[in-house]
Amino acid sequence: MPTTLDPAITTSALLKAYDHANNEDELPSGRYGRAINDSPSSQCRGTPARLCKTRYNTTAPMYGVSLTSGQPVTIVQKFPDLLQQVVFEVCESSECDVVRGECTQTYVPYLFLVIPLGPVTLTGQDYVLVESGCVCKPKYSTGAPQEPNMIP
Repeated sequence: MPTTLDPAITTSALLKAYDHANNEDELPSGRYGRAINDSPSSQCRGTPARLCKTRYNTTAPMYGVSLTSGQPVTIVQKFPDLLQQVVFEVCESSECDVVRGECTQTYVPYLFLVIPLGPVTLTGQDYVLVESGCVCKPKYSTGAPQEPNMIP
């Protein structure tokens, strides 16, 4: 059985990692914040560190699974008149960066004009799940994930 770290040590380590990743300085008041500097090199900073690495892409999907029925559907794509594009975000790793844990893909429903597969030939709208990023589930957590749109 793994030993449990003191929460104060974990908090300190996470704050230091966040501080380092975001290039922040401690202000005289004792609160964390960005130092004021008017030099051009400090105007743009990198994006803050994330627990799970992801990549964005765009596509015009041809098929999906209906969120309402669970059945496969054909997404209507007729170039150039009707192109239903989405931006999606997929996990690039299965392990979290800052804390020990597992990255899990999350999804959001998108409304598409679809044709159900099978004997039904009616065209209609339906929700189809699209990848929307990742959440980190700490390895030794006991509670349920906090993200409501996680799909096992």
